[in-house]
Amino acid sequence: MKPEDFKRGPLDAEKLVAAIDPDYWQKFGFPHPLFDRLRKEAPITYVEHPDIEPYWAVSLNQDIREISRNPAVFSNAGTLSLNLRDASGSSGGGDIKPTLLNMDPPDHNEHRGIVAQRFQMAEVIKRDDPFLAASVREILDGFMGDGGVREGDFVQPAQRLSIAAVGRVLGLPEEHWEQAFVFANAVAANSDPEFMLGESAGSSIAAAHAGLFEIFAPLIEARRRTPQDDLVTVLSNAESEEIDFAQLVIHAVLILLGGVETTRNVMGVGLVELIRQPEIMHRLIRDLDQMPLAVEEMIRWTAPLGHMCRTVRKDVSVSGTRFREGDVLALFWPSACRDESLFADPHVFRIDRKPNPHLAFGVAQHLCLGRVLARRQIIAMFKELLPRLAECELAGPLQRARMLINGYTEIPLRYRLTPAVS
Repeated sequence: MKPEDFKRGPLDAEKLVAAIDPDYWQKFGFPHPLFDRLRKEAPITYVEHPDIEPYWAVSLNQDIREISRNPAVFSNAGTLSLNLRDASGSSGGGDIKPTLLNMDPPDHNEHRGIVAQRFQMAEVIKRDDPFLAASVREILDGFMGDGGVREGDFVQPAQRLSIAAVGRVLGLPEEHWEQAFVFANAVAANSDPEFMLGESAGSSIAAAHAGLFEIFAPLIEARRRTPQDDLVTVLSNAESEEIDFAQLVIHAVLILLGGVETTRNVMGVGLVELIRQPEIMHRLIRDLDQMPLAVEEMIRWTAPLGHMCRTVRKDVSVSGTRFREGDVLALFWPSACRDESLFADPHVFRIDRKPNPHLAFGVAQHLCLGRVLARRQIIAMFKELLPRLAECELAGPLQRARMLINGYTEIPLRYRLTPAVS
């Protein structure tokens, strides 16, 4: 299946299943031509295919909002995401141990409340800004070399900044940053041979979880003895009858995954789009005050997460479609982020887009906790990077991961960076 194939012929099962096919994502990214047709012709449609459990594909922004705001009817528990069956007939395990991603109220409210304060305190968030600015400058100074024309992979500095920011919020010692990210990648891209730690997706996830537990478990114990101003300290003092030790470790891992993978991918996709449209890059360089709006458009344009699922608790109708108890719904966030009913020229990258009611960070009780930190990271990166980019072009083919998250694993650049201005 290729992008142009979605524009002609019926919307059959072979086309529809591409929306959750990691092989397609790796080659082409998200199937926006398919989403365009779904929004116009079949905004809620039932998908039956021998390689996947039956599900309803939901593509309109308003329907995704309505479903997401009603966890009493549309549960997050159960199937978290859809996976194609492998040769053995296994789907790789879409269901995982409960986390903030697949919990419903009241459990979700209790667990979310544990970590929310660290991400929502204005004074704490502002305190991160000097650290982010200094981190970006240090990272780019290393990327600069002797100031001549160089070649390098932009994923590396973007990844380093994301790891540094999330590692600092968590309180994860710097010596563990890289290894923790290796394990996190193995969870997020569990079927990609480049990141797998075992022979199968299941064994790779198990090995990654074990490695992450070895890193975080002693850290939580240490913070119990000596509290510090970080999220692991908050987690370490939150254990109760309802929230056990293993659950605390999983929350820490989820924050690492969510904070690093999505943010570094928005930076990568954003830079690629600016390179492809140099007039927009030059506009930003001339007026860095546009950066917050530009970053919001990068987030909409990337829409890092492909889909999440909901399970119907009782018979109900949405926009004239009747669902039965037990039905699985796939909410396609990238489609919602390019919904023509809300976005003029949705397939045009506009750094002055306002308002920008995208759903890239989720909605309702599952609105991303780290969204403010993510925005400030991306702004810090581009405010420092763009004025220093004396030359920049793509130096080779872009490489995507075989995972649910939209982004690049390799962005080869030919560039020249100037020294930082004091």
